[in-house]
Amino acid sequence: MESACSENTLYVNTLSTSKLFSVRIGRDGSAGAVIEVKLDRPLERPDGMRSFGGDKILIVEGGGAGRLSRIDLAKDAGRLTTLKEGYPENPVAITVVGETGYVLEAQFRARRPDPAYQPNPFHATAVPVGKP
Repeated sequence: MESACSENTLYVNTLSTSKLFSVRIGRDGSAGAVIEVKLDRPLERPDGMRSFGGDKILIVEGGGAGRLSRIDLAKDAGRLTTLKEGYPENPVAITVVGETGYVLEAQFRARRPDPAYQPNPFHATAVPVGKP
């Protein structure tokens, strides 16, 4: 489960059910109701995410081909745009420096006893993400 904030709302994703939820935060710090964000396409095993401006989230998805996506939020709905696809080694984190996002892959297969698997050196893949 990962979280990101946008204005007075906390966003949380669930890896196991591939959902995104929002929780409004009151002025006193109290949490409001948990609301599922309706997306225009399903998430595929979401993991790391970061706020991106006031109404966007960058999120990595470990399912399928693995991808970095941007979610454009409008109330309790979101539109996903794929920024880069093709992370075969389990994308798990995204961070942003300037107008570049850096995606990290976990290589979970390296944790299993498989002598045929040779892990690659860990690195961050740079993706242009623009201005928030």
